[in-house]
Amino acid sequence: MSVCIAHFVVTAEATVDDLECLFSYTLANIVVVSYHDWKDKDHTVERTLEQAVHRLHGGEGPQWHELWLRPGAIFGKTSRISSVEEGLRLAIGHHRFISVKCQVRKSRLSASGSVRLGLFASAEDAGAYPDEWMTPVCRAIVEAQVRYICGVFWSGKKETETLFKRLRICKAGMFFQPFWIEKPQEGFNDDEFDAAAARFDMTVPKNARLIAVFPAYLVVLGRFSSISRPGMWDAPNWNGKLFPCGSRTEKGFRALPAVPQLPEKDEGTFGDAIPLVWQKKAPLDKWKKGVQQIRIWLGYSRPSKKYTHVIQLRHARNKERRE
Repeated sequence: MSVCIAHFVVTAEATVDDLECLFSYTLANIVVVSYHDWKDKDHTVERTLEQAVHRLHGGEGPQWHELWLRPGAIFGKTSRISSVEEGLRLAIGHHRFISVKCQVRKSRLSASGSVRLGLFASAEDAGAYPDEWMTPVCRAIVEAQVRYICGVFWSGKKETETLFKRLRICKAGMFFQPFWIEKPQEGFNDDEFDAAAARFDMTVPKNARLIAVFPAYLVVLGRFSSISRPGMWDAPNWNGKLFPCGSRTEKGFRALPAVPQLPEKDEGTFGDAIPLVWQKKAPLDKWKKGVQQIRIWLGYSRPSKKYTHVIQLRHARNKERRE
């Protein structure tokens, strides 16, 4: 089975046009959306996303299965996904966890099967994860055989490390999007920056302080045969256009040493080994304002250039029809 999963963190700065374009262009078969401020009483992001999806369904019929959840939403491309179903929901205070099952159609690109994933959501001021919530969440993930989790983890490095270690997540299984920035991140000493640079194989440790990371992670649980991800030196330069200077997203940037530090290997036997996990490089010209994104390809092979070209042509045709 092969599938592409994207995690979008959508802010109030995103427009209907930008979200429509992003969904039309993405190679992902499953899109997990986290609302940056899911406790917003006006539901600003949710309403913008609803309008964008409504537009997408106006041409050739429904293109995405939809599952609307209070802290976010899950979408499955109808050409590759036959259903998207909500599973367990656990909530305490400002913390949420929701499990979801996406059924993959049999096609020339993939065998049939299911993708089980979990969405985490916490308010920015939520604080540490309470044990009475974390314990049943960890149990539910194991019992439901959830292989992929994502979300915005505001609780901090120590708390997120504790959660990930209880789930036996290894270093290679955690994916995030770093940015090169102009201002050094404060709050860490030189030794901590040097250690972070060594963790991520950076050849010039002193420049680690110029990398910022938004606390949104897409995580693969269990074993995998091969991992491919962009090098730190290939990270895009944040130019203040995607997330305007002074925005809540910019204020949410963390320094590289704040990324959870996890064991090198998973010692468990959580399901079969995934042949390939490949994080796609994220050039900023393919991004849209107010949307933080991570995308990974899972399966036996990477998407071909021909498939990518077909998706681009389809997007161009849809755009012409709308105009």
